[in-house]
Amino acid sequence: MGMVYVLRRVTPEQLGFLRRKPEHLEAFLFDEPREAAVEATGLLDRLVEVFNFTRRAETLGVPREEGDEIDLDKSWHLMHFLLTGSAEATGQPESFLVEDWPEIGDVEIGWGRAWAIDAAAIQRFDRALAGVDGRDFADRYDTRAMVQQDVYLAEGFEGDEGGAVEYVLEYLSILRKFVSETAARGCAAIAYLS
Repeated sequence: MGMVYVLRRVTPEQLGFLRRKPEHLEAFLFDEPREAAVEATGLLDRLVEVFNFTRRAETLGVPREEGDEIDLDKSWHLMHFLLTGSAEATGQPESFLVEDWPEIGDVEIGWGRAWAIDAAAIQRFDRALAGVDGRDFADRYDTRAMVQQDVYLAEGFEGDEGGAVEYVLEYLSILRKFVSETAARGCAAIAYLS
């Protein structure tokens, strides 16, 4: 258990709709995978046939695709520190993971509310990540400073800094791919801690 950082790609139109109607957020994030699993079993067809169930109309556009959602496990705060040198938001593009993004309504998702990250912020972060050399992370890793600044998980890796760097680099690769593809599509994102 812990705070896992999740990013879900959305179109600017989807994000706008969810910001105007946050009551649809949970269904958008969680129901489609559940419905797809039921659909794959053939159960939904049977429910429609026997009990006259109706299929839910798509209200938010295209169905989910592979890669539309990633999780950074618990690496997110370590990664943020290695990108920025700070545990807090800095206002710089590299500070993407902990910036003060607008909340999407008052809907609790996991460890709080979900955040709306617009397409322009995705573009800025994509450009910033292009200049990041993962090998520099080992040089930036400072257990003492991270513990002093209360970086999530820093104490857990005390004495295993090399393992921590490898862990963060694994998720940095996942994040780079997601951000690059999201930027290329002109999309935005929803972030939350689960």
